[in-house]
Amino acid sequence: MTAIYTQVNPDSNICSIESYDPGMAAGLTSNDGVPDPQPRRARYRTTGHGGQVVIVPTHCASGLHVLANCGYRICESGQTLQVTCQACVDSGRAEHSWLFLTNGQQAGSAEFDDGPYLDLINDVVPAGGR
Repeated sequence: MTAIYTQVNPDSNICSIESYDPGMAAGLTSNDGVPDPQPRRARYRTTGHGGQVVIVPTHCASGLHVLANCGYRICESGQTLQVTCQACVDSGRAEHSWLFLTNGQQAGSAEFDDGPYLDLINDVVPAGGR
């Protein structure tokens, strides 16, 4: 099962499930079109009611944008989670997506937090942009 979360409104952090497609993410790759040899593990938290929430970086993989401000797409399928920056896609940037391993874990919602991914964020976001 594939869950795709897209931003409903650029002025909001609200996500909605757009569709389910079992075969959609079969060819997911890293930012440069070459499969990532060591994608990072996605981070999750459990709500007070027992629901799973996937934590995704606030900043895009290029380090240029805050995802909630510029548009994003989150695709969770099987063993992978891809977080794509719409502004980077629109401008043709190669570094438009994060790719994470889920080990089959599925979330009912997503939230932004750079904290669990600081090692990645520090590599791409200038110190003044955090």
